[in-house]
Amino acid sequence: ATGSIVADATQTASFTNMRTVGNLTISKTVTGVGADTAKKFNFTVTFSGTSGAYHYTGNGVPDGTIKSGDTISLAHGQSVTITGLPAGATYQM
Repeated sequence: ATGSIVADATQTASFTNMRTVGNLTISKTVTGVGADTAKKFNFTVTFSGTSGAYHYTGNGVPDGTIKSGDTISLAHGQSVTITGLPAGATYQM
């Protein structure tokens, strides 16, 4: 937006500050005859375009926080949902 500032007068600049965030869910499903559903698998998550630690909610595992390069271990039926990731952030596992 553009505008003019008038000398010796009160001016108002109105705006809406929006922060767009998203979530990432990681889950593990084991299938097949004789599959070991108790075996844990490690997932290392690398974020790009963001830094810091993010909260996650666990399903079958405790809640916690994760940052880029951290590892989460999940067995069959377990998952985590990482919340508050900024728009435009990417991940690799």
